[in-house]
Amino acid sequence: MNDTPITCPKCGAEIPLTEAVSRHLREQLQAGFERQRADLQSALQGETLELTLESGLRAAFLFDDIVEVKKGQHGADLIQRVRNGNGFDCGLILWEAKRAKNWSADWPEKLKADQRQAGADLAVIATTCPPDGMRGLGPVDGVWVCEPSFAAAVAAALRQGLIQTAAQRVQQANRADKAQVLHDHLRGVGFRQHVEAVVESFLALREQLDAEQRAFARQWKERKQQVRKAITHTAMLYGAIQGIAGREALREIRTLAQPDATGSVTGSAT
Repeated sequence: MNDTPITCPKCGAEIPLTEAVSRHLREQLQAGFERQRADLQSALQGETLELTLESGLRAAFLFDDIVEVKKGQHGADLIQRVRNGNGFDCGLILWEAKRAKNWSADWPEKLKADQRQAGADLAVIATTCPPDGMRGLGPVDGVWVCEPSFAAAVAAALRQGLIQTAAQRVQQANRADKAQVLHDHLRGVGFRQHVEAVVESFLALREQLDAEQRAFARQWKERKQQVRKAITHTAMLYGAIQGIAGREALREIRTLAQPDATGSVTGSAT
């Protein structure tokens, strides 16, 4: 194969064609190797950050389930299922680990789409390159962003909020259930029958009291007549004896004496 020389446009030197082609190929291959090595190194660093995040969350929150999203699946890196001390599910936190040189404004929107797909309550980006002006942690476009060293603290605060919210939901549900149970009880046949039984007891008691009152009134009337008769007959008997023995021998009894016009009784007291 003849080496047809070509002239370098920069220096004017003649370069055999085969050497120029081989040099170009070597340069392209070297650039490709450099890109692959950089991509591999970045991937390894990102994998290391994800593993560090996962191990830290597992160690800090023993009750929670930390699930790694499989590679190739659409979604974030980790899903944290928050549980309280009784093992009750309180919500989901979606985690994305990002190790890069610069912050990307597309990350929050992508994570929110993953959050909607996973049905998570909260979403967090743990990154080595937070937005400019952020130190430690803060909200960005609807998601939480923090540096990796703050991940455990952010998780503790977020999960506490989820636990309290879940407890309030349970209380509200129990209150609604109790109100419904009370409403059903008040509308039920059993409650009406109980009220009717109480009312019937009061009615029977009132009838008994009325009957006793009528009986006492009759007895009082009879006894009053008997007392009046007894007093009348006593006065008649005393008057008859007094008529025989005379008033001097048998003085007037004040309670049997006839009152005068002023209302006082006449005759001497016994």
